[in-house]
Amino acid sequence: MAGQLTLSFSKLFCSFVCAIVIQSVRITHGAGIGSVSGGSQAKPIGGGQVDSLDGVAGVQCSGGFDVYFVLDRSASVTNDQFQHQTVDFVEELLSSFTSSKLRSSFITFSSAHLTQLIMPLTGSRGDIRDGISKLRDLGTSGGTYLHSGLKLANKQIKTTGGDTASVIITLTDGVLDDTQDAIQQANRARKLGAKVLAVRVGDSSIRDLRSVADSPSENHIFRGDTFHDLDSIIDNIVNTSCIEILSANPTQVCAGVPFNVTINGNGFTKTHDVSKVICNFRLNDTDNQEVKPISVSSTQLLCPAPKIDTSGTYVVLQVSVNGISFISSNVTVVARNCERASVAGAILGVFFALIILGLLLLWWFWQLLCCVVVKRPPPPRPAPPPPSPTKKWPAVDASFYGGGGPGGIKRMNVQWGDKGCTEAGSHLEKDKNAKLIKVVEEGGGAGSASAKPGCLELFKQKIGLCFAPIKSLYDRISIMRPAPGEKGFCCRVRNAPVRI
Repeated sequence: MAGQLTLSFSKLFCSFVCAIVIQSVRITHGAGIGSVSGGSQAKPIGGGQVDSLDGVAGVQCSGGFDVYFVLDRSASVTNDQFQHQTVDFVEELLSSFTSSKLRSSFITFSSAHLTQLIMPLTGSRGDIRDGISKLRDLGTSGGTYLHSGLKLANKQIKTTGGDTASVIITLTDGVLDDTQDAIQQANRARKLGAKVLAVRVGDSSIRDLRSVADSPSENHIFRGDTFHDLDSIIDNIVNTSCIEILSANPTQVCAGVPFNVTINGNGFTKTHDVSKVICNFRLNDTDNQEVKPISVSSTQLLCPAPKIDTSGTYVVLQVSVNGISFISSNVTVVARNCERASVAGAILGVFFALIILGLLLLWWFWQLLCCVVVKRPPPPRPAPPPPSPTKKWPAVDASFYGGGGPGGIKRMNVQWGDKGCTEAGSHLEKDKNAKLIKVVEEGGGAGSASAKPGCLELFKQKIGLCFAPIKSLYDRISIMRPAPGEKGFCCRVRNAPVRI
């Protein structure tokens, strides 16, 4: 019973001491060592996710950039080919881009004076649907003057500031009427940080497009056998144009502390010069802080991040692969209040624990400090009774017994005992040739021998010997504790057996 009470008391004491230490550390450090607390939640970027366009997309891209569609509406394209196959291609391609940061613009070209900006650059999915509806109402006519469409795209890139990554996708089915002018406008677009892709249909000239599309041209020119086959090249276009930021680690940091951030995504090496790759930390959507990454791979960047001085503020992660324009994302890093560990808190917790331990020990040994326990020796044990004398009975061969009666045999009645001999047998006259076999003691036999202890008994004895010092120490202390009903007595005499 005493052992169970001591075990329960020990568990209660340990729990209490741990609670005191933890509470003292919390009081000193606030939320704890190196933890993050306080501040507001990250603000949603870009107004939340925008619903996607109709259609089921295969390969998808979550990168935030601007897409300019420059579409051939010359006389070589029939109305049905433009209003259905071409516009279906645009709609399905747009459904593969899922970022709420994505913006798009629709431009058609034919003769120079017939080039039109059907839909200015916008991120509204409603405006994009309206623009697609407008495309389906257009007819085809005129020549194939691509440079005028590229010129309208470049104008919009300049108007938006040129810091957002742009992709220009041209589509034509014939031979260009302005090859040099188109190449000039394409080069201007690349200087603004845009990527130029070319889609050709059927047997249209690839020679004119080699200098229009980015190099290497075999990776940036896509061909559909017919307008009906355009959907077969959508996945390739998405894979080529997509640069996306998927996640970052960490997403919460301590305010005022510099840190490194790992950016995970795709397409970070889609550049002619990896040294132009830049990580941009856009503070509260206003201040840009550009840094060179420590390491670059196709799917991961390790970037040294600047300090975020104010708790609750956040930075939006952006990446540039050309050093000019940036891929946007919805991935943010938020600053929180952090308090570093202080030695004072740990010392304070240990101090409180030692005080409580001292008080408990004082309570346990208080009676030993002021009381004297006198033990009377136990009365002597009574002497064991003397062993009863054993009688020895001879065991003899009865065939040798005889006497001097008539016929050489004297008649005698013998009462045999359980040992095969009796007291009367000892008085028989023995023949001179009688042989003594053995002497049997009364009360002897195999049944009186002590049995050897079994394995379980030996194991219990060994365990008892191992814990004997601990049990003896506990008994010596617990026997001096005041027994129930002895409160108020300082000196007492107790008759108790002495455990050896």
